Amino acid sequence: MSWQSYVDDRLVKGSGFVKATILSLADGGNWASTPGFTVSASEFAVIKEGFDNPGTLFVNGLHINGIKFLVNKVEDGSFILAKYKAPSEENPINNPNPDKLETVMCMKSNLAIVVGAIDGTGTAGVARNGLETFVQQLKESNF
Repeated sequence: MSWQSYVDDRLVKGSGFVKATILSLADGGNWASTPGFTVSASEFAVIKEGFDNPGTLFVNGLHINGIKFLVNKVEDGSFILAKYKAPSEENPINNPNPDKLETVMCMKSNLAIVVGAIDGTGTAGVARNGLETFVQQLKESNF
């Protein structure tokens, strides 16, 4: 099975994410992703650092695919949950979100970081369970 089929079948179809990517933990190289869903080198560096030092994530948030998300939770140095912050009168930032992504989740395995995003039609609990199961299987396979 190719990495792309894991993204398509396990993360998108099987877990309810609308966008997902698998990145190399070593250098952020893209193993597979949903078309049009990218994590830049600088975005990857923030995510990777955030697993070990979550304080900066809570202050600055993180960007995925050029969209800013506010970090709500970092657990056990392996899970990050962030929510989209829409521009408003109180918060007039320019933060375009053409795919209407509401939540991103990032999990770390031995050799990869898996990022998934859900929109308003997805269920966070279902997506998280699918992500956790997938990352656990990666760990068990020494990935």
